[in-house]
Amino acid sequence: MLKTFLSAKLLCAVLLLLIQLRMGVCQDQPDSTYTDFGVSLGLNSYQIKEKVLNNLRHTGVFPALGFSYEWSTTQIRQRVELYLIVNMVKSRYEAETAPIIIDPALSYTQVRKMYDFDPELQVFLGGTGGLYSHMGYFDNWDDSHIYWLTYYYLGINALVTYKNPTESSAYMEFGMPLISLVSRPPQRFLYKTVNDTFSWIFSEIHSDLRFTSIHEHLVLNIDLGYKFRHSGSFQQKVYWRMAYINTQMSYSKEVSILTHTIGTILLF
Repeated sequence: MLKTFLSAKLLCAVLLLLIQLRMGVCQDQPDSTYTDFGVSLGLNSYQIKEKVLNNLRHTGVFPALGFSYEWSTTQIRQRVELYLIVNMVKSRYEAETAPIIIDPALSYTQVRKMYDFDPELQVFLGGTGGLYSHMGYFDNWDDSHIYWLTYYYLGINALVTYKNPTESSAYMEFGMPLISLVSRPPQRFLYKTVNDTFSWIFSEIHSDLRFTSIHEHLVLNIDLGYKFRHSGSFQQKVYWRMAYINTQMSYSKEVSILTHTIGTILLF
């Protein structure tokens, strides 16, 4: 009951923050809007320890791809992003990479300028929400099941920029889900065969969805980068991105995921 009460309070706080941000946008005077469509290309280092499978750490390095659309004024920044990690991992006991990891993510972020420490250093605060889906097929250990983590979330987001954020600038971004709807596999599987149809997989990775918060599902996202302008219609970001996930639902076992990505985003 206490966990449910705390989760409900966190949800109300996030919703209130988003409503206040939206009201603040409506009250602002008209401002120039800048829009960018981005294509992200990166190299992803992936580590996972899936305790439903075993206690081994699997690692791999593989390219990552993303698409984004940003629109912003001097006061408000918004972004929709679709990000995809596909990786082939192995443990120290496997000679070759065979297990396959597929992690798509979709997110929406809105932040509002809160502080100007000086004309060039600005702080934005706001909220974020979206979907993250992790699917792993570890056929060297278990060729009959998929292992997954699916979560829908609402959380907080903070952005610090140095120099004009619509021009060349350095930035640091931090995001953290506070309320999540999470699905994980059971501690033990009761069936032997995987059905490879899309409808079955979709149903499986959304089974036993439960509301939770940071006491069972902790996610930290950090993004450091620099954006520079090549011309009036073309900009580029170079970035380092870290994501840490630790989930331990009561009906499942712990899973830990750590990713580091370095790459570039081409903005048009």
